[in-house]
Amino acid sequence: MADPSVAEVQSQTGNLVKILDVHRLNMGVSAGNYLSREDTFIQSLETNFGNMALAALQGFRGDMNSAIRRASSMIEFGIREYGRLIGAPETDLASILRRLYT
Repeated sequence: MADPSVAEVQSQTGNLVKILDVHRLNMGVSAGNYLSREDTFIQSLETNFGNMALAALQGFRGDMNSAIRRASSMIEFGIREYGRLIGAPETDLASILRRLYT
């Protein structure tokens, strides 16, 4: 595979950042509403399968949290590729980002 150009790396990474930004915007707008609805559901829960329902709810919330934690790994390739293209000797992400910034 041919090496990407700087413009291609910027475009690819930018496209992923836009995806993450949509997620951030949606979660930011609806986070309070989600927590309120979760609380309402828990308060209304009367079933013989309450533990199952709560476990599923907890799993769903954990999945949302995981999505947030995965954000950096989604754009890591772009940062590393960009660093390689500019000949940055650094290998850790923070140092590559500092070099890109300067």
